[in-house]
This record gives sequence, structure tokens and C-alpha cells, in this order.
Amino acid sequence: MRSHVIDEREVLVTRKGLGLGFLILSFGLLAIACVRIVGYGQSGWDLLGLFVLGNVAVAVYMGIHKVYTWKWGAIMGGVFGFVFGFLYSYIW
Repeated sequence: MRSHVIDEREVLVTRKGLGLGFLILSFGLLAIACVRIVGYGQSGWDLLGLFVLGNVAVAVYMGIHKVYTWKWGAIMGGVFGFVFGFLYSYIW
């Protein structure tokens, strides 16, 4: 038996807080990667990879739980196709 009852407000506040934390972490990581690449001339692929991996994980999780519409899926499919096509042509 649970001693603490969770209501809708608590769930919404928790989700909002976690979302805000993820947003700050993601864009902080992106900003550090940009400074590292542009400012210091170092490789930033590890940080950019973490940024992309974190956002892909959120997108997959929300897609599994059917949060997105088919339009969103079509747009994201096009974006992923463009990005991977660009990276493929850039690397090879």
C-alpha cells in the first residue's frame, strides 16, 4: 500500500521539471560542443553524438507510446533522411 497518493498536478509538475532539465542539458551540451569546435578547434563529435542520442531516445519513447501524429512522423522521417544523406555524402 502506498502512503503517498500522486495526483495529476504532481505528475504534470514532475514531467515539466524533467522536460526543462532535459532541455537545459541538451542545449548546454550543444553550446559546449559549438564552443569546443569553433573556439578551440577540437573535435566535438562525442558531445554532438550525446546530444543526438538523447533526443532520438526521447523521440523513440514518445513514438512507442503513440504521442506523435502521422504528419510528425513524415516530417521527422524527411529530416532524418536529409541528415543521414548529408552525413553519408560528407563522410564518404
